[in-house]
Amino acid sequence: MKLYRGLNLDKTEIEFIRKNGDLNMDIGAWLLKPKIDHHDLTTEAIIEKVLNEPDNIERYNRDSKDITNIGKYVTGCVLGASIYSHDNNKKEENVIIEIEVEPPQVFIDGRDFLYNSFPRLIQANQIEPNLKNMLGNAFGCKFIQYLEKAKQLKGKESNKIFRLVDYICMDNTIIKSHFLNQKVLIQGRYSTRFLSAFAIIGGIKPEMIIDIRKSDSINRQIPIQYLQSKYSIEHSMNIYDIK
Repeated sequence: MKLYRGLNLDKTEIEFIRKNGDLNMDIGAWLLKPKIDHHDLTTEAIIEKVLNEPDNIERYNRDSKDITNIGKYVTGCVLGASIYSHDNNKKEENVIIEIEVEPPQVFIDGRDFLYNSFPRLIQANQIEPNLKNMLGNAFGCKFIQYLEKAKQLKGKESNKIFRLVDYICMDNTIIKSHFLNQKVLIQGRYSTRFLSAFAIIGGIKPEMIIDIRKSDSINRQIPIQYLQSKYSIEHSMNIYDIK
């Protein structure tokens, strides 16, 4: 998998990352990995697991010092990385770190879209066909199966619903489908925009880095129509349109 991380850095920091990776820098940009292994289970098996687990199950190793329990934010698209690189323009260079990793080294970053939208999606009596089509393009056919089966969780504790999303983020089929999304621009919380979002377990090691280069000059304020034209994107899906 070729992934991208967008950062605003000084030239000395760029050289440091080339030699040492992005493990010790940018400490705040770590995402807790769910306490779940990667899996190829059916949606039926996952729903049964979630229904049988305690409502208050601990979903993360919050106090662990093991770096394999956290991941470093990355995207599966140059677009998303370029936008993130311009979130802070105080330093010398807006750059993209291009990375090559194997699928078992990543999980989906669902903070800005999945965890927020999924509870609302399963509460809806019916998902509008165009939205359903975009969700299928962005996360794969199996994601639609999760949505349909998740109706069984209506009225359950929010922690149980989030636990299901944890399983989705660790699902090998969903990870691969999400990575392949080139059709649907996702507009998440805080004006985030991306085709796919992931975290690399344990951070970015130097041997993963293919290149560090100047990012495209786009930010969170760029009109959606411009992004769709520039990156040949067919559709756009906004989290705030999901009721």
